[in-house]
Amino acid sequence: MSKTEFVAQIATNLGTTKVEAQKMYEMFFDTLLASIKADGKFTVQGFGTFNLKTRAARIARNPKTGEPVKVKASKALTFKMSHSLKETL
Repeated sequence: MSKTEFVAQIATNLGTTKVEAQKMYEMFFDTLLASIKADGKFTVQGFGTFNLKTRAARIARNPKTGEPVKVKASKALTFKMSHSLKETL
């Protein structure tokens, strides 16, 4: 499902316009990102938890040449499904 289709579905389900549904969609994701930035996680009861993980800098190898390559520290967003979502799927 694309973003446009998702927004249209929200508008249909709530009986609102697509513009208002688009604003709700954007507010949800803005809130999600703000929460993750502040707390490092965001939990939706019955759906799952988004966690912000920090990967340390490390030395890796170029598979073609075998030379060592420095990999910078980075952040990754992970998702863990809730038990009820696992059962549903």
